[in-house]
Amino acid sequence: MPAPKFIVPAFAISALIFPASIVSLPYSAMVKSLPEKHSTVVYLYYYEGYSIKEISQITGIKENSVGTLLKRGRAKLKLQLEASGYERAGV
Repeated sequence: MPAPKFIVPAFAISALIFPASIVSLPYSAMVKSLPEKHSTVVYLYYYEGYSIKEISQITGIKENSVGTLLKRGRAKLKLQLEASGYERAGV
């Protein structure tokens, strides 16, 4: 028997995202500053270790859309990092 889907409405995710324990982690302020739809996916993927499929099940967003949101979130983070003077080593 497959596990039941656990869907968290988007408005409820913002209350779950960014517990106080991660606020001091590097780059968390940048992730938190992303639009909610991007920050949620980035947080679940990188900070909680969920796969795209699992994030899709948690949020109720299609897997392809989760992948797109993750890609766009990464692009926005890259722009923020570049604007703050960050340079990739060895590139």
